[in-house]
Amino acid sequence: MAEEFGDFADDTKRHARKVQSRSIALSARIEAYLKVLARKLIKDMIEEIKAHGPNFKIEKADEPWDEEKLLRLISLYGLRQANDSGKEFSPDKWEIQPSFVSDYLESKRILIQRIREGFEKDFRESVARAMSEWSKESPQLTMGAVSQRLRTWLTVSTMDDAPTRLQPLGSKFTVGGLGSRARTIARTEINGARNVARMEAGRLTGNTHKIWLAYTDGKSGDRHHEALNKQVRGLGELFENPITGARLMYPGDQNARSKFGVAGEIIRCRCSVRPISQRQAQRLMNR
Repeated sequence: MAEEFGDFADDTKRHARKVQSRSIALSARIEAYLKVLARKLIKDMIEEIKAHGPNFKIEKADEPWDEEKLLRLISLYGLRQANDSGKEFSPDKWEIQPSFVSDYLESKRILIQRIREGFEKDFRESVARAMSEWSKESPQLTMGAVSQRLRTWLTVSTMDDAPTRLQPLGSKFTVGGLGSRARTIARTEINGARNVARMEAGRLTGNTHKIWLAYTDGKSGDRHHEALNKQVRGLGELFENPITGARLMYPGDQNARSKFGVAGEIIRCRCSVRPISQRQAQRLMNR
């Protein structure tokens, strides 16, 4: 049995190592992009403050960002990893089809929108919280002082290194916070790209089923991905978590149905999927 199915534990560890190594370059590029966006938000916020005074209401920005650069970046790395993953599993038959590329790019457009909305939401909430605290200071802060604090925020390594006056802003837009966000996006994207390509490569090789291989290190938290370990489903069927009720086509599925939301279900997930034959599926389900 071990020879027929291979070592699932080794498969999962190899997958996790490749996701980790291949996300390093992508995370550095994403971090640089996020820093540019953060500086733009700071600039826009300072202009709003100067125009309306210290008691203005912080509202969602109406002007959309140019998201094409980040879309191209993530798609380039994602499709590259999808291609590599497919060839690993099916070196003779795997070839990315135009329909695969089209579906992938559409899913990335949805992802970029979620990233933008989350990034802007966190920024606005952080500044609103800080402005509320700073309004209690005496004497009242000048607009120049507020602007300087916001600019300094992006240069602080972590909140541990930040002066007390910056503490109300929180850590999400410090150098460390932006780097952490970029690494999370990169790892999540590379993992999802590798898994969706494994699914497609499985179809090309005539496999009919798939098995979820959880990265069972006890760190999946409330989403309990360990409960999905070695669950078998048909290639077109959804995995279902018996503890949380979450339903996913594969680890990293951006159409996941979950009480945690898509982001809560797939962020930092290190699980993998492996296509298997009908005979293998039957034997696994009968064990």
